[in-house]
Amino acid sequence: MYKKIYFVFVLMFLVLVSASQSQEVYVLNLKYDNGEISATSLLKTEGYFSNSVNEPEEGYLLEVISLDDSVLYSQKFDFILESHSEPDSSWFDEQGNQIYFPNVSETTEFLNSSYVELIFPYYESAREIRVSDSKGNKLISLSVNADLDIKDSLEGNVEAKNGFNKGNNLLIISGVIVGLIIIAFLAFRFLRSRGN
Repeated sequence: MYKKIYFVFVLMFLVLVSASQSQEVYVLNLKYDNGEISATSLLKTEGYFSNSVNEPEEGYLLEVISLDDSVLYSQKFDFILESHSEPDSSWFDEQGNQIYFPNVSETTEFLNSSYVELIFPYYESAREIRVSDSKGNKLISLSVNADLDIKDSLEGNVEAKNGFNKGNNLLIISGVIVGLIIIAFLAFRFLRSRGN
């Protein structure tokens, strides 16, 4: 019984720690459609950010620009424009050994449109979120301020939301504390009844 109680306490503690480690982040959704790039949504919310480890050497560049025109954050990214099909069953014999090896062109489909979602840190001093191509040409410029007022320099509307809600963390922490109190009470009652 002690092991179960200990396990539940450790589990609740991990939930509490993970809830407290989240931070404010931007979530930017971009669409590629026949060579045109557009922003479909920008959200400021609470979440987790980790540096991208698989940035392409070439591709598009996302930058967060400060009020004094310095770069607060930058990240390279690209759109996935290839889709690889599943192998056809006729390529294998009865034992499952592959007997036909197709060319790459036979299994690759090139896409005209694609989406990418970028998560990056929120900065109070941010003035602009900028997306450029590999040659440095500015494709998207989103003006932001601390309240996440957005003005898209491109035609069309960008859906903007402020999804950050401090109440969510308080609710999680309160729930964990209440859960710990209930578990402690039940453990105390169990141990007390065992002693009699």
